[in-house]
Amino acid sequence: MMESLTFCAVEPPNPIERRQRTARDVLVAAIEVQIRLANSFRSGTIASTSRMKVCQPSSDNSSGRRIVQVRHRSWFWIDRAHQKFYYRPRYGNRVVDLSRCGQPTIFGGGSVDDLVASLLALKALVAAGEFDDLLGATQRGLSAAHTRPYR
Repeated sequence: MMESLTFCAVEPPNPIERRQRTARDVLVAAIEVQIRLANSFRSGTIASTSRMKVCQPSSDNSSGRRIVQVRHRSWFWIDRAHQKFYYRPRYGNRVVDLSRCGQPTIFGGGSVDDLVASLLALKALVAAGEFDDLLGATQRGLSAAHTRPYR
């Protein structure tokens, strides 16, 4: 039985390294949320996720943590005149111009299935690293916007 196991001297990553996500990972996760929102739009339900929220400890919640439902803002909309779907990818709260020519809106198709297919294609491109340079610049721009000058 011991012969079936392979032992090696590999250390697990520390918790901080495990939590660090690249800009590519963040955008892929956001696209997956948009795919879930599009599928819930098709079925007529409201998509939400749950996350742990830290709050003040109280008598009914002694640990100071509780689970809350989070609703996500959709990137896509319908042009009602032509019955077409369009969407604008976002990184955080900023629209990302993936075309690099001032046209951030992407045509999603004429149905929810086309929209999901377009989002899956975008997810594959982002996961392959096609937009890493653009996402790096966007991430640096966001981090520079959040720094405060010393007074």
